Amino acid sequence: MNAGTLPPLVTSITNMDDYDVILLGYPTWWATLPPPVITFLTQYDFRGKEVYSFSSHGGTIFGESVSDLQKRLPGVYVGLLAEYYYSGGGDLGNMLRQWLTAAGLDSLILN
Repeated sequence: MNAGTLPPLVTSITNMDDYDVILLGYPTWWATLPPPVITFLTQYDFRGKEVYSFSSHGGTIFGESVSDLQKRLPGVYVGLLAEYYYSGGGDLGNMLRQWLTAAGLDSLILN
């Protein structure tokens, strides 16, 4: 991260134009976006899409990751965000369901 190296991704999305809503999950690294996520953001055109991010963290909540995400996606709608402290995990499913409902994306909830 200190060197600004962006690793190549092993896989790609061949039909990104088919998606209007993107759920972007990532762990917050040193209070920002991890390099593989930055690589992902540079490989696709997000104009006209809605991006909803959720992040796990060890205590920094989102840190600067939200403002860094918005800087990398100028003119793109970045919707309601969710964060999760990763010390446990038992309530993650419930937290994600609540977040999707609050964001108006409850149609994405799988039972």
